[in-house]
Amino acid sequence: MVDDEAERIAHHKIRNNLQIVSSLINLQLHASVEPSARSALSAVQQRIHALAMIHYDLPEAGTLQEVDLGKLLPAFCRRLQSMVSTEDREIEITSMITPATAPSGRAVVLAMLIAEIVVHLVQHGLSGSDKGWILVQLLPREDSGFGFSILCEGAGTGVALESDTLKSRIVGSYVRQLKGELTHISNGQASGLQIEFPSLVGA
Repeated sequence: MVDDEAERIAHHKIRNNLQIVSSLINLQLHASVEPSARSALSAVQQRIHALAMIHYDLPEAGTLQEVDLGKLLPAFCRRLQSMVSTEDREIEITSMITPATAPSGRAVVLAMLIAEIVVHLVQHGLSGSDKGWILVQLLPREDSGFGFSILCEGAGTGVALESDTLKSRIVGSYVRQLKGELTHISNGQASGLQIEFPSLVGA
């Protein structure tokens, strides 16, 4: 019980610290006039916001040793839906997460990977639409590994990550931490990205 309370306090402090960093970035954002600088600062602020959202749901999903992904990831997707939706565009994010657990470090990597890809799909797969639907799936494979896919409705090849960009390097870093393989997938009605990896508990 004491350990649970200590973890909650730790997550609360992390959220507060991230909020301070986000506020500092916001001040710099308002002082910047260059579009490229404003875009870069906005992207950093969005990533900090995503990380803070994870720490809202981690205490309810498990401990540092074991996180229930069936609780964490759907809750995170709901928060992410609010983050990427605007007054002009409504984004619906549906999640299908197989019952599974993972150490908190890998759970955070999975959640941040979801955030990076969802933002990418909203910007490139759903641009110009006033509504959009995104499906997040984590499903087991026959070889005891996992398949992790994020699809958006009606998108084409434009959802593929461009090579040698900051986003592709960030996504690639998360995929390597999972020891996974990243591919672009399309079934004619939806397109997105798929990551296959051997284990949720790490090597």
